[in-house]
Amino acid sequence: MKSTEISVIGSVTAALLFVSGCSKQEAKLESKTPPAATKAITGSPAFSELAVSPKPNVTPELLAQGKRLYTQNCVACHGEKGDGKGAAAAFLAPKPRDFVGANYRLRSTALGKLPTDVDLFREISLGMPGTPMPPWKHMLSNDERWALVEYLKTFSPRFADSTEERVALTDFGTPPAKNAVTIAQGKDLYTKFNCINCHGDGGHGNGAGAAALVDDSGTPIKPRDFGNPNTFKGGFASKEIVRTILTGLNGTPMIGFSGSISNQDAWALAYYVETFARPSLPLLSMVTTSGSVPTTGCTVS
Repeated sequence: MKSTEISVIGSVTAALLFVSGCSKQEAKLESKTPPAATKAITGSPAFSELAVSPKPNVTPELLAQGKRLYTQNCVACHGEKGDGKGAAAAFLAPKPRDFVGANYRLRSTALGKLPTDVDLFREISLGMPGTPMPPWKHMLSNDERWALVEYLKTFSPRFADSTEERVALTDFGTPPAKNAVTIAQGKDLYTKFNCINCHGDGGHGNGAGAAALVDDSGTPIKPRDFGNPNTFKGGFASKEIVRTILTGLNGTPMIGFSGSISNQDAWALAYYVETFARPSLPLLSMVTTSGSVPTTGCTVS
């Protein structure tokens, strides 16, 4: 057998072992695997689809547990006062969330509103793709994450205000068929609602107005690059894109279009946004000329 043939066979074998190893690792991390259709491209469940355990009774002991966990795991970034000014904050991009202002981005509630407790549980569980915030579902139990939810709420007086409405938007209507017609409608809406000014004609976050955008702290902020599915905060799933279109992202220039756009139009726009995503590379195409397989991570995208 020629040396080149041996090299190719070795590369293929290594690739198959690579896939097998990743599958076993992901199976170990995911104790409850959601339906494939609701999972983000990265393999994590989409925000709205993460299973949520029953919330335990809120007691002084639960709050004390939440404080201990916060001190152990969160204070370095978010700070003792929960203001996002921990010792490590200066080295992080984007900056840690300010729990006092409570401008949470991942929510099921309307723009400007506080998240529900379930939203907070899911955000802690899944982390924030594209940021240093990890998915704590792999490291903390359900009750521990609920303890953190309750402790985080103590940083902002808004959660103690009974007049603050926290109603989840759950009715996104029946998804229309995804075809050339609805995608074309989405393209028209992309221009009509001026998404192109921030996200750009090619969806890479480089629109004409992108350079001037800042978040609620005055820090420059880059619009989402729709070409990179792995950085979608709630997961790269049509329903999550629809949710973001309707609810917006608190503390950013991304407004919520609930009340300004129909559910059907929101789905059409989501379908068009998905067309910007770069296709995943087949694993074998990643085999280098030297016959080795990259081992920087299990996600191939």
